Amino acid sequence: MFWLGLAEATGTLILAVGTLALAAVAIFPEHARALVYRPIAYVFYGRHSFLFQQMSSQGGTPQFVLRLLVTNVGNSLATVIECHVTDLRFINVSGHQQRMPNFIPIRLRWTHTSEPVVDYLAEATSRVVDLAYLALEAATNLPVLSLATEIGFHQFTTLPAGSYVVELTVTSKERTLFKGCLHVSFTNQWHGSGVPAQLTLSAGDLYVGRLLER
Repeated sequence: MFWLGLAEATGTLILAVGTLALAAVAIFPEHARALVYRPIAYVFYGRHSFLFQQMSSQGGTPQFVLRLLVTNVGNSLATVIECHVTDLRFINVSGHQQRMPNFIPIRLRWTHTSEPVVDYLAEATSRVVDLAYLALEAATNLPVLSLATEIGFHQFTTLPAGSYVVELTVTSKERTLFKGCLHVSFTNQWHGSGVPAQLTLSAGDLYVGRLLER
């Protein structure tokens, strides 16, 4: 009798929970749908093809652009998508990370539109965002990496040769789509004859490390 009563109580409890779940779905259909269908982004990077490309030269000096490919790997539409640099840290010779002074979170610009926002990103589709530009600085004739932010703050968005950790967050109206850290480093060693128009990058001049999702 004890086991029979326990089975009946368990069945009643399961039925009650199921009824409550169905009622919640009926009352809050959008919230219930979001538990199953939601956009998720992954960020691809590299030193190949369109993601690392030489742009038209200005004044005979070549300029390179470093881009990120943002792909919706979820099962739902994402709208009002933004890509933020939420933190920027310098890696010193001891390997320790130091936060760049006076840095404030700021949005990047999407490729081609130069806008900080894209309207939508459908399931299994991608958009490209400009992360930074690599070029020679006229005053020093040394390469600098300038983050492609919506507003330029030279003191912390223009970086001299070194190693950096760029913290990224991709957001949408629906949810946060991605958080990760990108390791970027470059040197002062440029290949070529010394004439700016003939300068090219070798494999060791720019390194884009593993992107770690947080």
